[in-house]
Amino acid sequence: MKVSILAILMLMTTTGGVSAQDMSAIPAEPASIRLVDLLRFRDQQARVFEGVGLVTGLDGSGDRLKSEDRLRPLAGVLERHDVPFLQTLDLLKTGNSALVMVQCKVPASGGTEGDQFDLTVSTLLDANDLEGGVLLTTLLRDPLLPDATPTMQASGAIEFSEDISSRGSILDGAQLLKPILRTAIGHLRQMRDPDGSIRLTLREAWRHPLVFEYINSKFDYVLQPVNEDFGAFVVPPEKGAELNDVLKTLIPISDLPAVRRVVIDKSTQSIFTSGSVMVRPFHFSVDGIKLLPDPSREADAQPLGEALAMLEDLGASAEQRIAFIRQADEASALFGEVVEQ
Repeated sequence: MKVSILAILMLMTTTGGVSAQDMSAIPAEPASIRLVDLLRFRDQQARVFEGVGLVTGLDGSGDRLKSEDRLRPLAGVLERHDVPFLQTLDLLKTGNSALVMVQCKVPASGGTEGDQFDLTVSTLLDANDLEGGVLLTTLLRDPLLPDATPTMQASGAIEFSEDISSRGSILDGAQLLKPILRTAIGHLRQMRDPDGSIRLTLREAWRHPLVFEYINSKFDYVLQPVNEDFGAFVVPPEKGAELNDVLKTLIPISDLPAVRRVVIDKSTQSIFTSGSVMVRPFHFSVDGIKLLPDPSREADAQPLGEALAMLEDLGASAEQRIAFIRQADEASALFGEVVEQ
């Protein structure tokens, strides 16, 4: 069965699906944790860069558009990714080309100009087989900074490590056009904004208003949240001098809310969650099931359990639902820690 959804990843409001279950198989948490271990600094976390591109060289297994109606909803996406609409439309009528989503995850260690990284390629429209295809040069950007200049460029012949011909990879297929350097704790001076403030971000598993409130208490309640989930905040200039000492503070785990965690039991293909694990819309493709966020709309993150329930209603197997979790984690779209055992 092939399901193609060109819509926002709308998660149904069912109360069923995956819920918290026995977590005894998970190693016990340490009694305390350093404040710095709850945080990521700007440019310290792994980042996923995305682009929309064209794969050519397909032997009739590509997209076959009969009119521009199928492509018109993606006109804005194509424009933002520097893909010409009319030329793309002509190519996608032949069956020998395919419109694809290209994603590359750069690790937290970052890289310098010219460094190469592996990438993934997955179909966006009708094509279900990229075998023999070559990705034309595609520019990749940070999806959170769509108006920024491209950070990477990608191209190359597609390879397949799984029995899924609609999703492949290119080893060392993406190249950095500018450096992405990790900033260590010991170099806080280099991380300051022009006004002297420093922006910090809570790691996904710890994004919770109560965690922010606890950290804020260590700074005499002067931190300024920059988003509604309190996942990022600004340390004002007057507190910068004491930041190093505060970051070394040991926090009892018992003082913090439950960790957001997803546990995958590979032997039984069971999924367990603890805490409020959330997932934001992202491009998902496996075995003919495709979910493509609508670029013309915005959507907040939704509970993972509702997303899995929706996939189950679409006929997704346990293996496919596990693939959804893995791809969400790879795309930095999952707000929680994934543990496989």
